[in-house]
Formats: sequence, structure tokens, C-alpha cells
Amino acid sequence: TESGRLAILHVLFWFCIGLVFNLGILLTLGSDAAIVWFDGYILEYLLSMDNLFFFHVVFTTYATPPSQVYKALFLGIVGAVVLRLFFYVFGGDIFRAAFAAQVFF
Repeated sequence: TESGRLAILHVLFWFCIGLVFNLGILLTLGSDAAIVWFDGYILEYLLSMDNLFFFHVVFTTYATPPSQVYKALFLGIVGAVVLRLFFYVFGGDIFRAAFAAQVFF
């Protein structure tokens, strides 16, 4: 279908943008940094595919009405971004506190 072809073109476009960025890393920081970045890029891509599968299973299992799917996805993505920011900012402190509590008790 036309929407399927458009989706494939979008994926290819963004994948190529990632490769161009990776080329910039290769040229400025060297091959080790480029390999590490590319590994992370592929890992994030695979995890996003895992999320799509999970969303499909949840929406099918709970018979989410099509009119509510966008809202659920939007809130889920915003929640994931907020939690990631929280753990980026406070994650080290949380782990240190957990270790201190483990040693204390």
C-alpha cells in the first residue's frame, strides 16, 4: 500500500541521517567512537521495534478504541521521556543511596 511505502521511506531516510551523523563521528572522533555510537544506534532501533510490538499487544489485549490510541501513545511517550530525564539527572544519586542503604542495613 501507499502508506506502507511511505513508512519504509521514512525509516530509510532517518537511518541514512543516522549513518551520515555516524560518518561525522568517524571523521572527528575516530573509528572506536563511531563503532560505539553505531552500536547504540542499532540497539535503540531494536528497542523501539520491541516497543511497537508491546504497544500492539497491549492495545489488542485491552481493545483500545482507535480514537484513543493516539492519546495513549502520546502520554506513554511523554511519560518515557520524563522518566528518562529523571533517571539521567538523579540516577547516580539513587544508586548511591540504594548502596548506602544496603550497607547500612
